[in-house]
Amino acid sequence: MKLDKELKEKVGTTQYQSPEQLLGKSYNEKVDIFAIGLILLELCLYFTTNHEKQVTFQQIHQKTFNFKSLGDEFSNEQKLIEKMTQTDASLRPSANEILNSEDYKALSRTYKSNDA
Repeated sequence: MKLDKELKEKVGTTQYQSPEQLLGKSYNEKVDIFAIGLILLELCLYFTTNHEKQVTFQQIHQKTFNFKSLGDEFSNEQKLIEKMTQTDASLRPSANEILNSEDYKALSRTYKSNDA
């Protein structure tokens, strides 16, 4: 679903806000994709402190995070997180694009095979 208008209100938890929200720019539903990418990153990395998580999120915003640090164990997640946390909202995939992507399908297969 596409929003008819772009929003400018600063809502949501600051830590999960997209770059466009933090800069007070207009935004659309792609802010949610950014936040979900950060949450997926949290599921893959073990943060021992909140400060460590804040530094990592800051690196994402500044485009300095090394996605390869997720290692081979999370290679499928890494590809999705990298796409979902693009600082340019127009480069982020939509929810439908994610669900139809080969990266998501591979990730889904991995978790289904681990449940068996």
